[in-house]
Amino acid sequence: MKSKKKREEPKKINVNHETILAIEIPGGYYQLVSNLSIPAGDRLRWISGEQDRVAFAIHRKDPDGISLDRFHPDSHWKQEYSESDLLRLIRQRVPIKEIHSIEVKHNQQGRVVLMTIRDQNKASYVFTGMRIRNLLRLKDNVFSFVSSGKGLQRRWIFYGRGWGHGVGLSQTGAYGMAIAGKKYDEILKHFYTNTQLITAY
Repeated sequence: MKSKKKREEPKKINVNHETILAIEIPGGYYQLVSNLSIPAGDRLRWISGEQDRVAFAIHRKDPDGISLDRFHPDSHWKQEYSESDLLRLIRQRVPIKEIHSIEVKHNQQGRVVLMTIRDQNKASYVFTGMRIRNLLRLKDNVFSFVSSGKGLQRRWIFYGRGWGHGVGLSQTGAYGMAIAGKKYDEILKHFYTNTQLITAY
């Protein structure tokens, strides 16, 4: 029987204003950011410089995700579009000729609650809630994105986790909790707080 590897204690790292921060996303892409918000259990890689100070800190978005659902094969996903393909989707809802930019607003759980698309004249088109994922043909509203290239050569890469509406029991989360040794009643009480399990037959 294979013994479990002992979990290492969290390590302290020294960062300062000169540390370069980035996130790693599916497909081998990296995006520089001004700050990192790292959920407990996520993986952080770093490269040390002089005097053990961190020169680069990289938050790995995939496949390590949130600790409860990171083990599930469907937990993380990526959707990539060419400029023309994304324009085709957007034009089904709004009369836009070119995409100038896309801006999103996340809530505290990482869910995109508002998305603003600006056209070639910087006129804005705002989408909220389920309309966002429906417009972009995404599995969930928990996502981020990057773009590379310009004009018709530009490509858009959307990456996220989960596959649902964000209300109720998360199948991927329950899967991860079960692997971690949680019992069925612990899992149910985690997602449905202040409830009592009874026998109905």
